[in-house]
This record gives sequence, C-alpha cells and structure tokens, in this order.
Amino acid sequence: MSNLVITATTKKGSLCVENWLHGNYDSVVIYYDCKAYSEYALNGVHYICNEGFKYPMIKEYLLKNGLQYDNYLFIDDDIWISPKEIETLFETANKYKLQFFHPSISSKNYNHDPSACSLMYRNPNWLLSRQDWTEISCIGMNRQTLGIILDSLDINQTGYGLPQVWQSYFKEPCFNVVHDVEVVVTRPMGANGSLQDKVGQELIKKEFFETMDKVPKRDYVGISQAIPKRPQLSVFVIYSLNDEDFLKDCIDSIPNYAQRVIVRTLPIDYAKQDENGYLPKEYEPIIRSQSDMFINADLYYSDIENVIDFDKAKNAARNLCTGEWCFNLDADERIILNQWSEIKRIMDEVPLEYFGVYVTQNNIMLSIQDEKTKLGMRNPAPVCRMFRNDRRIKYYGEIHETVEESIEKFSKILDSNIQLIHLGFQRDAKVLLEKSERNLRKLWRNPHLMKLQRYMDYLTNTTLFRYELIKKLELGK
Repeated sequence: MSNLVITATTKKGSLCVENWLHGNYDSVVIYYDCKAYSEYALNGVHYICNEGFKYPMIKEYLLKNGLQYDNYLFIDDDIWISPKEIETLFETANKYKLQFFHPSISSKNYNHDPSACSLMYRNPNWLLSRQDWTEISCIGMNRQTLGIILDSLDINQTGYGLPQVWQSYFKEPCFNVVHDVEVVVTRPMGANGSLQDKVGQELIKKEFFETMDKVPKRDYVGISQAIPKRPQLSVFVIYSLNDEDFLKDCIDSIPNYAQRVIVRTLPIDYAKQDENGYLPKEYEPIIRSQSDMFINADLYYSDIENVIDFDKAKNAARNLCTGEWCFNLDADERIILNQWSEIKRIMDEVPLEYFGVYVTQNNIMLSIQDEKTKLGMRNPAPVCRMFRNDRRIKYYGEIHETVEESIEKFSKILDSNIQLIHLGFQRDAKVLLEKSERNLRKLWRNPHLMKLQRYMDYLTNTTLFRYELIKKLELGK
C-alpha cells in the first residue's frame, strides 16, 4: 500500500516536522509563507514554496498531481508524532478499511479544550472509536474518501468547520480515532506562528459560522461505537450451577492481561432427548448474552442454553473470544500463579507452525492417598487447553472434548511444562461416582474419538481410572 504525508509550515521550519519527515511513506512539505512559487526535492522529500493557507494549498497540490496514493495524512506542523506511529496509523487504516482516521490526543497538550477534545482522548482499552466529529490536526483518509471531500478543502481559508462538512457526505459516523497512537499539540492556541496569530480569532469565527450555514442540520451523537483492543489471550470458562462454589477463585486466578469469557450452561429439558440421548436440532446450543459490552474491557458474561454435549458448548463459548490465543479453564481448575508468565512467554516465542500447546492436568484427590507418598492422589494427564484463535480449530467429543484432532489436520501441538490443577474431586463420593458413570455412557457413543491414541491415553488416566478409585472410596476399600 502507498501512503503520503503532507504538512504545511513556515520557512523557519519545525522540530515536529523534522521528527517524522523520513519514514516508510512519501512526504510533502508545503511552505505557506513564500512570496514566489517554487518546487524542489531534497533527501527524498518533496518541498513546495507558496503563499496561502493549509487546506486550499493541499487541494491545489492534489489537483495538480492527482490522487496517486492509497492513504493520505495531513499533519499540522505543531504535532509531535514519530515515523513509527505514522506507520501504525496507516497499517490500522488499511487493516480496518477506515474512511477517516486520526490519532488520539493527549489531555496534556497545549490546545486543551475538554468540551471538544475529550472525544479524542486516548482510551488504553480501545483499538478504535468511531464518531461523527474529529480534530483535523493529524487527519488521515483513504483515496476514495479524499476523492469525495476534495472539493471542500477550499470551502474557507482556515479549515474550521471542515469535520462537519465532511460528515455531511456520509450517513453514518465516519471518523475513527486510533487509540494505539497518541499525539501532543506542542504550540498553544494563539502563539506566534499559529493560525489564530496569522488571521485573528474574528475571521476564524466568521468563517466557521458561514461554513456551518452550508451544512445540513443534524444531531451529533459523539462516539457511536468503540472497538476494544484484541487481547493477546482470552481465557474462557464454562460453568454450571453445581460449579458456582469454584467459580470466583477460578476467575480471580486469571491474570489481568487476559480477556475473561465466563459462560454459564443453563439446565435443559432432558425429556426432549431421543433414545440415544440426543436433542432435536432446535435444541442446538444458543448463546444468550447477559451483557452487550465488555466490562472493564476484559470481562464478558454470557449464558448458553440447551447444553448436553460439551464440545458444542465449548465451541459456542470459544466463538466469544477475541484474543489471539485461547485458553480453556473449567470452573474447578486453576493454573499455578507463577505459570501465567510462562504462558505469556510461549505466546511471544512459539514458532508459527504450532497452533496448540499441551498442558498437564493434575487431578487432585485429597481423600485418596498415594500408597508411596501418603499424599493426596495426583493423577496427571496431557491435555491441549491452549491454542491460537483460528476458526479451523474446533472441539470434538460429547464428553472429555478435545481440540487435538482439528489442530493436527493442519498444524502441530507444542509440549510444555504448564501445570493445570483440577479440584473437581473435592466433592461427595456419590456425586463423583454418578458423574463418572454418566461420562462412561457417553464415551461408548463416540467410537470416532476412541481411535485417537492421545485421547485414549487421556481417558485411561481420567474417567476409567477415577471410576475405579471412587468406587473403592465409596465402598470403603
């Protein structure tokens, strides 16, 4: 994609302009205080000497040279921004196909008007905010949008009222604030070299009101939509009413850097099952959101109805995750706290060919002692609970659902030292026995999964093994 940055400044120059002048984009500097017109190139930058005002001069340049670039950015000469930040603006604009884009503005800048600039302030939890008004001190737009608004660039000399004019060309709010980039206005309003100093406040007011008279009247809504940042990790937890005693500690154990997706499975009408234990198609899992927005930007609650097969429930819950990676915890499971940093290291360093990560699930049974150690029984089993947020990855299996099969069709799974603690056996032996018998009945209906060696290893180490232990416990053996 080709990008062009244009600024207007005086022959005295600006440290701000020198700061961003050379980046992975083309640059044009227009000197607006020259008596005679001239053009020249120096160190890869195109310079134009002219006399006039910023936006009328930009229009003149664009009409002469045509709209050759995919994206354009018009920067005031008192905006402090780096080449890397400008490149981030262009990358974001291309990725999300933005009509207009502008970096967020620091609340500490000189040009501080809270009544207007508060819409532009950076929110660290947002990627973008869409609104129907914008500052234009560092305004960008794609080629198609620029073609639509090009004639308006000389509607007045000062540029005041241009955001309202541009919004009038579009039905929906069209301005996007990019919150990953924050700029500072380094020159106070009215200071030497500013527009107010050049033309005076009275002309600015006069041109603004005259411009507004040409714009159709509308009700401004401010921010119409905020798009949260995509976190690196989403941890999704499925729980039922029987798991509520475990849930709080599970949520509290998840680190702050992760998005938390908490999904409750609601009771179903088991009378609707057929003789094989299946529900009719109309009883497919249904997500019923309790909240339409992220709470504190990283906590999302939802309900899922009609759950009888856990693979369908987990696939539905996984679809709520926005992170680059997903990690599944059951409500009665915990990750040892100091291992969350290891999880982050793996996400940062794992080779691209790996789409999944194995962790070790330790089933802790305090009521059954190991004969050698005399400690609570620890029954380790490898499970893939961490994987990239890729739609090709799906859970399979009515019970002890896995993602391994879907990952291994196109990628590989990395072994790790991450340890998962399962506390679900700190329950009444009778309840555990009923749960294991239910699981065994479901397993016999899954001959396809029984062919997978790693899945069979897991079953041997979990359901079958636990069934025997719990049976002994119940019988007092």
